[in-house]
Order: sequence, then structure tokens, then C-alpha cells
Amino acid sequence: MSIDYSRFDHLECSDTSDDEPDNGRVQNTLSTGPALSGDDKSVPSPTTSHIVFHPSDSGTGLNPLYLRENPHSFEPQKYERTGVVEAWGTKEQNENTGIMGNMGTTMRKMQAQQIYRNTETPEQQFVGILKKRKQKKLTQEKADRTPLYLCDFVLRIALVRLPEDNEPDGYQELQPSVWRRVQVAGGISLRTLHDRVIGPAMGWTRNYHGYVFQDVKDGAVFGPADSMANDMKHMTDFYVSSLPDTQTTLAQLVQAPGDELFYVYDLGDNWLHRLTVESVRAPREGGSSGGTDVVSGRVAVLGGDMACPPEDGFGLQRSGPASYEDDILVQYAHQDPAKRRPLPSALQCKIGQATNIKSDRFDPHAFRLEEAQERVARAIAGKASVRGGEMTFNCLLSNGSGMTMEHLMANLQVKSKKGVVAERHLAPGPGESEHTTRRFTEQMVRKKGKEPKGEAVCNVCGSPNDVKKCSECRNVYYCSRECQKVDWGRGHKSECNKKADKATMNKK
Repeated sequence: MSIDYSRFDHLECSDTSDDEPDNGRVQNTLSTGPALSGDDKSVPSPTTSHIVFHPSDSGTGLNPLYLRENPHSFEPQKYERTGVVEAWGTKEQNENTGIMGNMGTTMRKMQAQQIYRNTETPEQQFVGILKKRKQKKLTQEKADRTPLYLCDFVLRIALVRLPEDNEPDGYQELQPSVWRRVQVAGGISLRTLHDRVIGPAMGWTRNYHGYVFQDVKDGAVFGPADSMANDMKHMTDFYVSSLPDTQTTLAQLVQAPGDELFYVYDLGDNWLHRLTVESVRAPREGGSSGGTDVVSGRVAVLGGDMACPPEDGFGLQRSGPASYEDDILVQYAHQDPAKRRPLPSALQCKIGQATNIKSDRFDPHAFRLEEAQERVARAIAGKASVRGGEMTFNCLLSNGSGMTMEHLMANLQVKSKKGVVAERHLAPGPGESEHTTRRFTEQMVRKKGKEPKGEAVCNVCGSPNDVKKCSECRNVYYCSRECQKVDWGRGHKSECNKKADKATMNKK
């Protein structure tokens, strides 16, 4: 985003070269600290050669790193407690909380929102340069990574938390560990990996919350550029900005066994997952669906353990992996079956409100491989989730007419554009039924049409490689004739012929 400062009365910029910051001003700011009020016109704005400050910005609450470092040569460092680089390497290390929940910048954020409005903040300017450097590096390396697109990557996905004082440095898996093992093609986009693999395999609700991926080698962040999920408001708090996840593949960030990638689901609750490459398998002959062997390009859920935690922290005193371990796993899910306790009814009732909990009795040990495989298969067979059309909860107030919720729902206008429709479902709360509730969910759902760039996969095996539209209906994708035959055997051939006949009739 270009910065338009024409509306500012004046600018105060450095005269120093692009390579070095204005050391006198910077050292003064670092040693004395910025003024407490950005509205005091007598207080000069901090100045560097790589960041332009608004004259009213005193730099209060700004991480000194933005003044001390030059983004053109900045080399992010690993955080001592975690052993990895996160959030572009720009977060101050916090002994108690790591980089998450670094809300000491709340006042800084409020001030910046008022001052910069539709222009980039100093933080965004700094990270913007890091983004360009990362994108350039990915482009330069793409030719070397392309052969890996056809390889199968086996990933272990596990929820992790910060270490306790008596534990070694580095993120720790929960005890008992909540994990899944999946196979995907190296050419799968990060967006598709989130939407059709990780979320369904774990048991999270599709197209509900925001998320980011992080390259732990340099802290680069990738996420949805156009998400309307409510928790995406925390993006600037924790990560400042991100590169688009639709344009980056798995193999561009990890290439060999032992490589790691972080995935954070729900930026409000911060469900941190560590993705570890367990193996990389070369392509095989025979197509993606030939036989029962695990072959190139095919998405598969291979294993896992423990139930997915409840969405939105229902039943937890706080939120995120550490709270889930303390409040649920330690209390009620001991690894020794003889020491396990049933969850109290009141806690079951709270957990039951979560959108991803379908049972009346939540069992933290419940994991059924077949159910995880079925969720992923449904995600692959359908369309990609609509970016910007995330699920929201709504309440329709009574209009005094005595009409039922079903009637009111039926009379609401449902928009449709290019195969995308608004889908609504009743969402009864505690003590409510479908006949008494006025709560409902709404999200945009793609029913037909072309998939967005970087999100098309074979609707049979999930491979993103060399997919082509069905020549008749133009609505589904296949990576090979073998997969097309499988889908025709499942009934798509007759469905496809009906659509083709209807299209022919419409032309007449």
C-alpha cells in the first residue's frame, strides 16, 4: 500500500542514507523513551531513514526494534523460550507470555489508528519491507522447489503450548497430546491446507475463524488477505501483516523431514499447531487414486489421537492450548484410564455450545479416524470456502407478528452471485429448541462455478497437481482419468449429464 501523506501539514524525515538510521535521534529515543502523549506538538516524532512517522506520532509504545533496525538488512532472531522465529521477528520477548498476548502495545495501537487512519503505520512500513524481501526470496527459490510439488509430504500436526518453568525451552505438546497425521502434496497451497485438510482433520468448524501460517526460520507470516472473520482484528496485534496464503505452497516453506511450520487457528484464542514433516515421498506411477496404496498427490488422514477442543473456548477459564490442558486434560483426561473423571454436567453444557461439538457428552479422548477421514473427504469433494464469507452468529429479534423463526428465515432474502449463496441454519442455544430459538448462523457458500486461483483440487483425491475441469459440467475438478472414473462410479456421471442437458435446453 502506498503512503499518501498529502493530508499532513508537514513531514519530518531523516537526511541520512538508506543504509543507516538517524542514530542521534534514534539513540535519544531509545535512551530516554518516547513522550507519553502523541498529541503534544512540542514532542518531536522519532525519525529513521526507512520509516516515515506522522508529526503527531511520538512513538509511545513502539517496539524499539523498529527504530534500532533497518528492515532492508534486518535478520530476525529466534526467541529464547521457543527456539523459533515468530511474527517476522519483530515482537519483544516476554518472559511470561512469549510473543502471544503482547498487549502492552494496546495504547500504541489505539493511537496509531487515530493518527494514520488509511495510511500505513510505522510497524506496517517496516514489515512491508520484510514482506517484499520474503516474496523475492520465494520467487527466486521457486524453480528449485517445484519438483517437490509432486511429492507426498506426511505431516504430524499437534497442538502446542509455551514451556513451563521446569520444562526445557521450546513449544511443548499437550499432555495427552492432541495430534493428527496427514498426507498432502507439496504443491498444496497454504489456503487449501487450512480449509480442506487441517481444519477438517482436527475437527475445527470450516470457514469460521481466522488463521495464519508462520515460517519458523524467519518468522514470515501467511494468512487470508480478505477474511471477514471477527478474530482477524487481532492480526495487527500479533503479526502486523501477512503475505497471501493462496500464492504460497507447502513445499516452498518446508522441504525435508524435521522441517517445521506453525499454524495458528482463531487469532483470538490462539490455537497454536506445530506442523512437522515426518517424510517426503517421491511421485509414483499410476495416478492419484490407483489401488489402495498411498500415492502421489492424494490427501489422506493417516492417524491421530484425542478430540478437538471446543471452539470459542467454551468450558475453558481462559483460551488456547494451555488453558485446554489445564482445565480439561489435566482434570478429566488422565492418560491412566483408572484416574479419569467424567466431566461435570455444567461443564458439559458449556462445552456443548461450541459449534464443533456434535455430541451431548464431550469426551476429550474421543478420536475416530474414520470420522476425520470423512470430514476431509467432504471438504475435498465440495467447493473451497468463500473468502470473506465466514460464518457468523446472528439473532433475529421478534417483530410481534407471532411468526415462527422458520417463517422469518424463509422470508429473508438470500443473495446469490456467481454460484455463491448465503446459507443460514438455526442455532439453538442452551434451553432452546429449533422452534423457540431466534439464533441462526449465516455464511457464504460456493455451490458451483470456478474455484479461486490456487484453491482448485481434485474432487476425488485432493491433489492440487494438474487438475482440470470436468468437460461437461465444468463444475468439478479431476487430476486424472482414474479419479474421474471413480467419481462417475459414485454418481457424478448421471448428475453431470443432467446439468449438460439443462444447459442445452437453456441455450434453445
